[in-house]
Amino acid sequence: EEELFADRIRALPEEKVDGTHNTEEGFNRRMKAYAQANSPEDPRATVVFFEKFAGLDTLTLKVATATPPNNLYEVAAPYIEKGGKPYNYHPTPEEIAAARAEEEERKAVIAAAAAKSEADRLEAERKAKAEREAEERQRMDEIARQEAQLLEARSAPLRGYLMENVIPTLTKGLLEVCKVN
Repeated sequence: EEELFADRIRALPEEKVDGTHNTEEGFNRRMKAYAQANSPEDPRATVVFFEKFAGLDTLTLKVATATPPNNLYEVAAPYIEKGGKPYNYHPTPEEIAAARAEEEERKAVIAAAAAKSEADRLEAERKAKAEREAEERQRMDEIARQEAQLLEARSAPLRGYLMENVIPTLTKGLLEVCKVN
């Protein structure tokens, strides 16, 4: 396995390797660090953790240059499905469609409630405006009635004077004019 990776590093073109750590020396350094970090004796190693502390089995696949990806799948599939088929926790297309329909229905209900609320508000405003207009008409009628009473009360002395002093003299004068003509 280590030789396979070393061959891949050696096969890289020189222009891709220049200025990077993908040299044979860099590969050897990283491979040594990887081997130390994943040593079966190291309790901090990932494989050891899953096997000893989590109580899970691990599967190690040997990858060769000529191994096609389908072969790796065929080897790994029985191991993966050993505990039952894996479950995809993402929603199914049916669940997505149902959620979308539910969301649209919720939006429609909200829109209908908003439209009803707006219609109720407009109706309440119309009624309030009609009440204000009726009150204003009633107030204006009352003001006109009071002004007529005030005018009547203020004109009473003048009418009394005219009835006592002016009308009798005027009537006599008009009668004489009629007799003369």
